[in-house]
Amino acid sequence: MAEETTAPVEGAQDTGVAATQGDTSVEETVRPALGDAGGGDTGDTKAPAGWPEDWRERMAAGDEKELARLKRFANLENLHKSYRQLEKKLASGQTAEVLAEDATPEEIAVYHQARGIPETPDGYDITFPEEANPTEAANAALAAFKADMHAAHIPPEVAKKAFDSYLKQAQAEAVARAEAIQEANLNAVAELRAAFPGKQFKNEMKLTEDWLAPHFDGNEKALDAVLETVMPNGVKVKNYPPFVKTLAQMARTYADEDAVVAGDAAGSGKGLEEQIADLRAKSVTGKISKAEDERLNKLYEMRLGREARGGKQAA
Repeated sequence: MAEETTAPVEGAQDTGVAATQGDTSVEETVRPALGDAGGGDTGDTKAPAGWPEDWRERMAAGDEKELARLKRFANLENLHKSYRQLEKKLASGQTAEVLAEDATPEEIAVYHQARGIPETPDGYDITFPEEANPTEAANAALAAFKADMHAAHIPPEVAKKAFDSYLKQAQAEAVARAEAIQEANLNAVAELRAAFPGKQFKNEMKLTEDWLAPHFDGNEKALDAVLETVMPNGVKVKNYPPFVKTLAQMARTYADEDAVVAGDAAGSGKGLEEQIADLRAKSVTGKISKAEDERLNKLYEMRLGREARGGKQAA
């Protein structure tokens, strides 16, 4: 029965409103129906025939706040109109109060308190997971998110769900991006291994890094930071084929003979000229392999580089 489900709204002073048990979100929904009687104890305030003059006091049962609210109804007719209008609104599902755009700070405070909205944006219990290790930019973005939620009067549970949804999407994008970067680097390394087959790959990489090191004054961390830099296509600098191939060629051109011999397992410890002579002899007999032919060309490039350096020094 409707009479058994209604109760005064606790904490809503001077509103003249009844609401369903436990619902404190409905305020001043029926004020227009009260007319002048809703504004104070005006008009015909006498009790109807058969009703005691102290009907308000009896209904308040000693509760001064309830008595003050009841005194806003001039008579029982207005009290009934109030109840009927609220009953219709409850039946239609229109119980959610909407905060007016020109709401006063006091009205906003009451609205926030009824919905558990914190007094300040920092009051939202929303944080990054411990394993996320957020950057300063990420923490600043979270602070801005909280401020936006507070300005829009969003309840904590709704704000947290929105943040969790964003975090879930961001994590999915991060995983997809990491997988794409990993695949791009694997493909790049495969291309380099094809260009430098067998042990040559390791030797070329070492020769290149040894040649780069002096340009960083021996600062290995600075060198590693450059080599680990991720390019727009997701490939790390140290794995980018055009860059590595160019560096390897430069390293061989400008490296001294001892460095090249030490770095080449295929050279068997032989000097530059001796390796060239051996490979040229094979070339004449036609028994030279493709890899050996490529090595011979690189040795020629080294010789030209050494001669060029020698010419500059003589000049």
